[in-house]
Amino acid sequence: NEYEEQNAYLCMEAELLVAEQKLEDGASLATKVQQYQRKAEEPDPNKQLYGEGMKSKIRDLVAHFEAQRARCPDLRMVMEATHATWEERRKLQREEQRRKEEEAAKKEQEELEEQRRRRAKEEAEQRKADEEIYARIKKEEEERKRRAREKKKAQKDKKKEREKAEK
Repeated sequence: NEYEEQNAYLCMEAELLVAEQKLEDGASLATKVQQYQRKAEEPDPNKQLYGEGMKSKIRDLVAHFEAQRARCPDLRMVMEATHATWEERRKLQREEQRRKEEEAAKKEQEELEEQRRRRAKEEAEQRKADEEIYARIKKEEEERKRRAREKKKAQKDKKKEREKAEK
């Protein structure tokens, strides 16, 4: 009895692995075995693909497969429950992956926004500094022009005084 339970467990595990990992064309192992059986039982000699040796091997494979399936009658229920569990787990993993990607994208967007704010602040500070420099240069230029006007006026006044004094 223990041997049969262990064999049934191994059988279920093998079937579950096959159910999880589909063959290349998407067919399950049962479908493949049925395809082999149909090809081996082809009555038309022109369409037959296998010789007698291969047909014998396929019959043995079909018999072995059917025996394994008979030993595991609840396999379909277990497979469906396991498949549902796997699908749920995959769905949760996909959702977790999507959430992580969204968080990473949000974090990257926030970092970009922070960089833009810092750059805008630096540009504003630079504009303010430039405006202050421009204002100081303008004030110095106006001061220089004012002194030049005063100097010219003073020179004119001196010239007028000298001309008055000479007269």
